[in-house]
Amino acid sequence: KTYSPETNNTAMVGDLLEQGAEVIGLVRNVERARRSLDPALELVHWDFQRPEEGDWRRRLDRVDGVVHLAGTPLFAKRWTEQFKREMETSRVEGTRQIAAAIAGAERRPPVFVSASAIGIYGNDSSRHRDESAPPGNDLLARLCERWEDEARAVEEAGVRLVLARLGIVLSRQAGALKEA
Repeated sequence: KTYSPETNNTAMVGDLLEQGAEVIGLVRNVERARRSLDPALELVHWDFQRPEEGDWRRRLDRVDGVVHLAGTPLFAKRWTEQFKREMETSRVEGTRQIAAAIAGAERRPPVFVSASAIGIYGNDSSRHRDESAPPGNDLLARLCERWEDEARAVEEAGVRLVLARLGIVLSRQAGALKEA
């Protein structure tokens, strides 16, 4: 299995390792990730801003699936125009790179799980929504649409795509509760 990028995914990584899976972490900073993640985890450098660095693409030729959870934390900074671009670039460009690498792999993984967010439904709390609901029309909804569109490139290469629309992560170790 492969996941991306580093910190807030320790529970999933631990579960996979406990089940006997070999996990390869695509991370921007190998040294920092090594300090916080399980030592059994193989770490490979990947930075969506410099995708030409490292041999991360080659690693996709030997995996059984890719789980992609990357993206600049939405609440890390004030939403300036620059930070909005960073939020978008980290998700859209990062997903584009991973999907293109999967599609171009010599031995493609059979499944690509790409997380986006429930923000795709917009912020109108007066309506009930499920997966069949249309996207909203705000910043996060448009971002999620572009994010998911990039992931769809793997389907054309015959790879099963799972789009996981996640809500707020609640954990004392990571996610929304850590900041409290």
